[in-house]
Amino acid sequence: MLPKMKLAFQSISHLASWVVVLFFVLFAPVVNSFFVPVDVRYQTMSRRTGPSDWLSKIALSDSSSLDILFVGHSQTLTNIDHSVLQHEIARRGVSATSATVAMTWANFDFAYLYLSELFRHRSVKLVVLPLGPRQESSHSATKYLRRLQTADPGLSLANLRMAATNYAEMSLISLRLLSALAFPPGRQVLQGYRWWREVGENEEQTHGTWLAERGFQSRDGMEKKNFHVVGIREGVDGYTLVSHNDPTFQDLRFGEESLSDFEMAYVPAIRELCEKHGANLVLLRQPLMRSDEIDSVSIPRRARDLGVPILYATLRSTFGTGDAGIMKDYFYNESHLNANGAKQNAYAIAKAIMPFLATTISKAHD
Repeated sequence: MLPKMKLAFQSISHLASWVVVLFFVLFAPVVNSFFVPVDVRYQTMSRRTGPSDWLSKIALSDSSSLDILFVGHSQTLTNIDHSVLQHEIARRGVSATSATVAMTWANFDFAYLYLSELFRHRSVKLVVLPLGPRQESSHSATKYLRRLQTADPGLSLANLRMAATNYAEMSLISLRLLSALAFPPGRQVLQGYRWWREVGENEEQTHGTWLAERGFQSRDGMEKKNFHVVGIREGVDGYTLVSHNDPTFQDLRFGEESLSDFEMAYVPAIRELCEKHGANLVLLRQPLMRSDEIDSVSIPRRARDLGVPILYATLRSTFGTGDAGIMKDYFYNESHLNANGAKQNAYAIAKAIMPFLATTISKAHD
């Protein structure tokens, strides 16, 4: 005799409670999209994503025009000393403001939603996005900013799998966002993050860059150097600006790796968003501390199909040398620049972006 089947629901009230839970899970993103303010979304983001108070200040609190904005991941977070960049631009006869908005991990989707909000409050003349490493999926912070009423390639039914995944992530954090309305989280200043002790200064002073006073350390931990200040190596060739339809340059290789569907969805959307709001967009290919990038760098072949100019440099054109011993004074690991490197990189990039500034930025900011 078969055992008696146990009912899934013990009572009507039990069934009703499950219906309520299911209804909440399915429709919570709709509720939080319309009832959770943008500033609360920034405050609620996980501490590991980056200094959210700085992110919200740039996007929401400050309405002045901004000339140059670097938006990106951890390489962007450490790659520009804005005092050097602004000085080098001023030396060429143009006064410009600049800032960095960046977090750990690759984040084209976050960049798109962030710029969508920023352009509501202030104008930006030049947006610089990093090209590489390959991005396959959504950034962990994006679900906090995503709203159904904002046009978003990540919620487009043209890519049903991506849309379903992103909607599900919105559902998972909806309760946290809604509870933040009743219990607002405290300020999240830079001192609360794990890199604070190495960085030393705050994001207001550095315009969003983390100027890491960290010596070089190899990935295996076998090599560790103490940080010491070195000067800018002047007279380097610097970065080269390539239009998407330019011929291949001798020091630029087009690798076989294709752009991901995720990248192909978001970069054109960012380009269109920038065009709509009168901003130029450029992709930045910064060299890594690797022997194959001393005299040439590689970009994905399909990157040329994005219709976005590419700004790139080799190690030699940035630092004036291929000597690994010298370059270790400017990197704290293979991928990230320290405070010395941020100064050198800003020096190397200033000349290359002048064509954008000469045509889009006024000669002075009174």
